[in-house]
Amino acid sequence: MGLIESSTFWASILFCLTLVMGTMWLWPKLSANSIPKVLTRFLCLLLCQISLLLCVLLGINNHFNFYVSWNELFGIGPEQTDTQITGWPGSSASINTPKAGVLKDLYSIDKSGQLWTARVTGPNSGLRNLFYVHVPDEYLLPANANVSYPVIVLISGYPGKTFSWISYMKILDVQRQAIRDGAEPAILVIPEVNIWGRDLECQDLPKQPKIGQYLTQDLPVLVKNTWRARTSQNAWGVAGVSSGGFCAHSLTTRFPNVFHAGASISGDVVPTGKYFDKMPNGTKPGAVLPALAAAPNVALLATSSKADKLSYPPLKKLMAAYRAPTTLTTSVSQTGGHNFNTWSKQFPLMFSWFSAVLYGPTN
Repeated sequence: MGLIESSTFWASILFCLTLVMGTMWLWPKLSANSIPKVLTRFLCLLLCQISLLLCVLLGINNHFNFYVSWNELFGIGPEQTDTQITGWPGSSASINTPKAGVLKDLYSIDKSGQLWTARVTGPNSGLRNLFYVHVPDEYLLPANANVSYPVIVLISGYPGKTFSWISYMKILDVQRQAIRDGAEPAILVIPEVNIWGRDLECQDLPKQPKIGQYLTQDLPVLVKNTWRARTSQNAWGVAGVSSGGFCAHSLTTRFPNVFHAGASISGDVVPTGKYFDKMPNGTKPGAVLPALAAAPNVALLATSSKADKLSYPPLKKLMAAYRAPTTLTTSVSQTGGHNFNTWSKQFPLMFSWFSAVLYGPTN
C-alpha cells in the first residue's frame, strides 16, 4: 500500500483499534504483578501508543503531502525523478543604472563581509522588520568595485524561519555552485515575512503589520540605497517555497513595476493561511489569477511534482490562465512530496532561470 493512499490510513486505524481491543481482552489475564506480566502490560500500552501516533502522523502527512511514497520518507530509491521543463526563456539584455545612499542600521554577521543583517523601520509601512542580505563572491572582488548586481528576494513558507534559507536549505552554497555552473551572480535578500508568527502571506490585512508595503515599497529602496543593487525592476526577482511561492507569484503579478520575475517552488495561487480561511477564493487578497488576467509583462517559474496535491493543481491553473506578454516556465517532477528535499532539487534550476530572465551585473 502506498504512503498516501486512503487504504493505508484506514489500515493504520484498524490496526490501532485491534491493538486496543486486544489489550482490553488481555488485561485481566495480566493482572498479576510478576515481572513477565508487568513487562507484557507495558508492551501492550507501548504498542497502543505507537499505533495511535502512526495514525496521527499518517493523517498529517496525507493532509499536507509532505512525503508521497515510502521510498521518499525513508530516503531510499533513486535521487532523481523524471522532470519535464516547459517554456524556458531566452536571455535578457543589460542596461546601466545608478546607485545612491547608505543604510545605517546594519551589521555583518560573518567574517567574510558577505552576509549582512538589518532590522529597519520602513518609512511607508511603519513596520520594523528583519532581513538578511548576502552578496556573491564576485561582489567583493576589487575589479568589480563599480559593478551593480541583480537582486533575488527569497521568501520562506509558513511556519518557516527566515534564516532557514541559510542554515537549513544552504541556499548560499547552492548559489555558489550555480554560479560556477554558469548562472549570473546576484544579491540575495531574505526578509522576515511571518511577522510575530502570523501567516500573513505577504499581504496587507486590516489591523495587521503592513508586510506587503514593506516588501514592495520599503525593502527595495533600502537595498538599492545600501548595496550595489541594480535599480531597474528588470533586474529584480522574488522566489519562495510553499506559501512563500504564492507570495513570489502574487508580488510579481501585482507589482510588475517592482519585480520582473517570480519563482514559485511548490506554491499556490491563493493564500491559504488562517486569516484567509473564511474568504471566498474570488476575494482573497493577493490571489494570483486575477492579477494574471491583466497579462503583466513579467516572467514566472512554477515547479511542482505530480504527486504533490497541494501545488500541482494550482500549477495547472497557471498554465491555463497566463497569456503574453507574461511568460511561464514550468518544471514538473513525477514524484516528490511537499517538503524541503523536493524543493531543494529545484534551486539550481531556479538560479539558472533567473539568469535567463533578469538583467545581469553591469558597470
